[in-house]
Amino acid sequence: CRCSTCFLQQAPLQNAMVSLMRGVFQCGNRQAFLRLCHGTYTSATREVDLQDFTRKLTAGRGIISDVVEGFIHTDDMLFGMILDNSINNGLKHGCTDGDGPQVSLTIGWLSDMPLMSCGKASATCTDGCTSCICVRVTNRVDPSKPVVNDSFVQEMLSPERVRQTGVMSYQMGLQHVFLAAAHLKTPLYLFQTSERVVCEFVLHDNKECHVPSGALSVEVQPVQSSSLNTLSSLFCSPRHICCLDDSVIAQTLIKHSLGSVFSPDTEIEVFGKSVSDCSKFLDRALEVADIAILDQNLDFTTEHLLGTDLAGELLDRGYRGLICIRSANTTPQDVQMYLACGAHCVLPKETSRQEAHRLLCAAWSKWGQRKVQGVPDSVACETVVPENEESMAEHGSQGPTP
Repeated sequence: CRCSTCFLQQAPLQNAMVSLMRGVFQCGNRQAFLRLCHGTYTSATREVDLQDFTRKLTAGRGIISDVVEGFIHTDDMLFGMILDNSINNGLKHGCTDGDGPQVSLTIGWLSDMPLMSCGKASATCTDGCTSCICVRVTNRVDPSKPVVNDSFVQEMLSPERVRQTGVMSYQMGLQHVFLAAAHLKTPLYLFQTSERVVCEFVLHDNKECHVPSGALSVEVQPVQSSSLNTLSSLFCSPRHICCLDDSVIAQTLIKHSLGSVFSPDTEIEVFGKSVSDCSKFLDRALEVADIAILDQNLDFTTEHLLGTDLAGELLDRGYRGLICIRSANTTPQDVQMYLACGAHCVLPKETSRQEAHRLLCAAWSKWGQRKVQGVPDSVACETVVPENEESMAEHGSQGPTP
């Protein structure tokens, strides 16, 4: 039946169905975000029906929409990630009085929106472009919340804030938005007027737009690219860590200690019960390990092995992950030798657990930055060593070339 009564009865069910599909979409967003952090995200351009696409994101949420009719060729996953998180932020942090946050979404052609709300020129492509869009999400200001300015955004995206929110926290909407925008190479602006909080960006058509050389190499305002790289590496914990140590007590302590540093989803395997475990460690590290941690002096009943020798074998066999050496010998000469053999991080056994955590997290952060930046594995990685040895790391590890 198409009468008004039946239609009104069906509306809640339709909204529930749309909400369910949006939940599936948001799960995809989370997976895409993790791949962005790992540096494994592959962008794909698709034709997006703007009105249909935004209707699915806004249905049942009370969003005021003004979306131009037409299509754009872009990465729909990243586009949706920015829109969905911007809308969520507006609904969650907008004014909570009787009138509500009044979240609005406006999408128009650049030719119709030559200036963005922040005063920036929207067009960064060729004159007369008719296929690129300007996207604006706004909400009413909540006077009880902090003012959204450059300092506020920098704080929200700072490494310290990221550590506080945790790897899978639901307080990461801004990080999602800015990381996706950086991958799309589009400037994103977040600011506050007297009455509205505004999130605004330009989206270029990957098929129709002819962008001048360098036009998309714009800075992501107000966040510096180095902050985004640090953000990415901090968010994403290693998926697998392999450790080799000849002490059963050390194995237990390492596994327990590492479990409190990274995500609970990080799998930690320890080896070293016998000399035969060394080959198992090498095979397993090559297969799955993001981080390989090796004790430098491995004293087994029948044989004495060096962690640096095994690290060299890992590199010779094509290992592309992070290598850390644990040792009680950390004189400048010792550290220099570890780095020369391919280590990216040196963990002194006598150091406190907190300091060891700091060194390992710093090394993983630098490694994550390389992946986000697309640095080839053949390029030497900047090393992380104890504070009194940091001068040795200026030129990075010059270990064996795989």
